Amino acid sequence: MTPAQKAMLATLTPGYDSRHVQAFVQIALQTPGAYGTDLDTMTPQEVATVLALAKACVKAAGPEIAERLAAARGF
Repeated sequence: MTPAQKAMLATLTPGYDSRHVQAFVQIALQTPGAYGTDLDTMTPQEVATVLALAKACVKAAGPEIAERLAAARGF
């Protein structure tokens, strides 16, 4: 994720640890056929959908699991 994407992520996901959201975004983008492979190539609606999905996953997983996933992905 580029520095600009990280900044956008932090701006669009207040109240969430951006590393946790980023980890779930990566999972969503790796799902074949789900969305594009890069936030820069997505429409604003696709970005909003991926971020909403990632935030829901962070909330459902809880902080401990989200932190372990973020650490496993190098964040």
